[in-house]
Amino acid sequence: MKRHLFSILIGSIFLIGCNQKKDTFSYYDKNQTDSLFSLLENDRIDPKQKLKIANSIEVTIQNQKDIDTILLKQYHKLAYFYELEGNLEKCNSIYYDLIEKAENINNNKYIAIGNYNLGNYYYNKTKYDSAYYFFNKAEKRAVNLNSSWIYAKVLNIKAIILLNKRDYVLSEVYSIRALDIAKKNEFYDILYNNYLTLGNSQFGLNNYNKAIHYFEKAIEASYYLTNEHDYLYLKAQPYNYIAKVYIKQNEFKKAIELIQEAFKFDDYKKTDPIIYCYLKQNLAYSKYKLGDKTQWKEFQNLLKIGDSIDNIPIQMVNNAHLAEYYFDLKEFEKAKTHALAAKQMGHQTQFFDDELAALDLLAKIEPQNAKDYLERRIELADSLQTVERLSRDKFARIEFETDELATQKNEVEAKNQLLVRRFWIIFGFSTLLLLVFFLWFKIHKQRIKNKELLLIQENQKANEEVYQLMLDQQQQIEKGKRLEKQRVSMELHDGVMGRLTAVRMNLFPLIMTENSEKTDQFLAQLDGIQAVEKEIRSISHELNSNVFNENSNFVSVINQLFQEIEHHARLHFDLQISDDIPWNLMDTSLKINLYRILQEALQNIEKYAEAKKVTVTMFHKENQLNLEIIDDGKGFDTSIKRTGIGLKNMQTRVNLLNGQFSIDSKPGKGVKIILLIPI
Repeated sequence: MKRHLFSILIGSIFLIGCNQKKDTFSYYDKNQTDSLFSLLENDRIDPKQKLKIANSIEVTIQNQKDIDTILLKQYHKLAYFYELEGNLEKCNSIYYDLIEKAENINNNKYIAIGNYNLGNYYYNKTKYDSAYYFFNKAEKRAVNLNSSWIYAKVLNIKAIILLNKRDYVLSEVYSIRALDIAKKNEFYDILYNNYLTLGNSQFGLNNYNKAIHYFEKAIEASYYLTNEHDYLYLKAQPYNYIAKVYIKQNEFKKAIELIQEAFKFDDYKKTDPIIYCYLKQNLAYSKYKLGDKTQWKEFQNLLKIGDSIDNIPIQMVNNAHLAEYYFDLKEFEKAKTHALAAKQMGHQTQFFDDELAALDLLAKIEPQNAKDYLERRIELADSLQTVERLSRDKFARIEFETDELATQKNEVEAKNQLLVRRFWIIFGFSTLLLLVFFLWFKIHKQRIKNKELLLIQENQKANEEVYQLMLDQQQQIEKGKRLEKQRVSMELHDGVMGRLTAVRMNLFPLIMTENSEKTDQFLAQLDGIQAVEKEIRSISHELNSNVFNENSNFVSVINQLFQEIEHHARLHFDLQISDDIPWNLMDTSLKINLYRILQEALQNIEKYAEAKKVTVTMFHKENQLNLEIIDDGKGFDTSIKRTGIGLKNMQTRVNLLNGQFSIDSKPGKGVKIILLIPI
C-alpha cells in the first residue's frame, strides 16, 4: 500500500511539472494519454489535481493532427469526465471539438454521440428547440450505425419533447419507431420509456383505453430494469399514470386499488418522497371523491412535503385539491387562496392544463368575476393552440433545415471529390513526365553510387574485422583479469590462510603452560590471527565470487551481507528497500561503493555501537537514492573528532559518487547515517 501511494505521489508531482511547461505535451503519445486517463479514474487523487491532469490531456489530444477512432474515443472520455465533475460548459466545448474532428473523417458514431450529448444537455435545461436541433442531427448519423441504442434513444427523447409541446400525434409516431428498435435489441430502458410516452400521448388524445394498455406494457417492461438504481420508483410510476386515467374516468375505486398495489413495492415515504406524494395525492383525491371528507388533511400534509422538497407540481396539485375541498364546504375565501396558488404555479411551470382547470374553479368560486376568468381561459386556450402550431412548424423546420444542410454538405463534398480527382489526374501526368525526363540521369547516377557503395562495403568490412579484433583482445584481457583474481584468491586461501592456521595451531599448545600471564598474551595473539584469517577469507571470497557482475541482483547481495553479520553477531536487521529503485540503470562502480559503505557502517556498528537492532532503508525520490542506517546503540558525540578511518572512507566514497553524507548521533541515542546519492 505504501509503495502504491508513493507511486501515485511521484506521478502527481510529474504532472504538476508538466503543467508548468507548456511544451511538455506538445506531442501525442497514446500510452502516455491512457496512463493519464487511468489517473482520472483513481479515487485517491485530489479533485484539483485531476483537473490539472484533464487539462494536460486536453492539450495533448488537441495538438494531435492525425485523427482516428482512438483520438475520438479520448475526446469522448474527457467530455464524460467533465460531465461527472459538473463542469458542463467545458463538457460541451469538448463535445463540439469531438463533432468537428469526427466530421473530418466522417465517423458517424462519434458525430452521433457528440450531438446526442449536446441535445441531452439542452433537454435537461428544458431548452427544447436547441435540444431538438441536436437530437435531429444525431438521428441522421445514428440511423446508419450497427448499434441502434443511440438511434432509439434519440427517437424516444424527440417523442417526449413533442409530448411536452402537446403534439401527441407526432410524438406517437416517433415512439413507435423507437419501440420497434428497442424490442428487436432488448433495450428495456428505452422500451419502458416509450411505453410511458405512448401512454401519455394517448391520454392527451383522450384515448384512455389505449393509454392504460401502454402503461400496463410499461409495468411489464419494468421487471427487466432490476439493475437500475431507482428500479422501485420506475416500477411504481406506471401505476400512478393508470390511476390518473381512472380518476379522469371517475373510476375512483379502481384508482384506489391500483395505488394500494403500488405502495406494496416499497416504503416510498422513506425511500422516494416524490413518487410517494404522486401516489398519495391520487389516492387521497380518489377517496375524497368517494365521500371521505377527512382526506383534506392528507392534501395539507402533502402540500407541506411538496414545499419541504421544493416540488412545485406537488404543491400545485394539492392546492387545487384543497381549493375544491373548501369550495364544497362553501369556504370561498380559502378556496380562492388555494385556487390562485394552483393557477400561479401552473403558469410558472407551464402546466397549462392545470392552469386552465384552476381558472374553471375560480369562475365557480367567484361567480361575480366568472366572466374575467373565462375570458382569461379562452385567451390561454387560444394561445396554447397557437404555441402548439408554432412548435409543430418550428420542429418541422428544424427537420427540414437539418436535411437541407446535409444535402448541401453532400453536394459540396461531391464537388470537392471531383476537384480532387482532377487534381490527381493532372498530378499523375506531370509526375510521369518528370520520371521520364530524369530517368536517364538517375541511371547514370546509380552507376556512380554503386561504385561508391562497393568502396563503402569494403571499408565497412575492414572496420568490422578491426572491431572484432578489439573485442577478442578485450575478452582476453577480461579473461586474464578473472584468472589473476582466481589465482590471488587461491594464494590467499591456500597459502597465507594455511600458514596462519598452522601458526595458530602451533601456538595453541603453549596456552597449556602454567604461566597465566603468558596464556592471556597467547590468547590475544590467537584472536588477532583469527581476525586476520577471517578478513583474508572474506577478501578471497569476494575476489572469487565476482559479486557485481551485470546479472547480479543487488538486493540479494545486500541481504547476503546482512545474513553473514547476523550469523556471528547479536544484531537484528530490518531491511526496507523500495521496489521502484532502478538498479538496472546504475553502473557497477556505484553499486560497489554503495556496498562498501554499507559494509563499513555495519562493521562499525558491530564493533563499537553495542546495538541490538539496525534499520536500513533505501528508496528512490527525485532522481536520488536515499540511504538511511539507524542503530539503537550507545551513540557518540559528533562534535568530538574521531581518529578512525572508517567514517572517512565512507565520506570519501560518497564524495566519489557526488553524493551527500551526514551523521546524527548523541550519547545513549544511537546513530543515524543519511546518504543522498544522485542516479
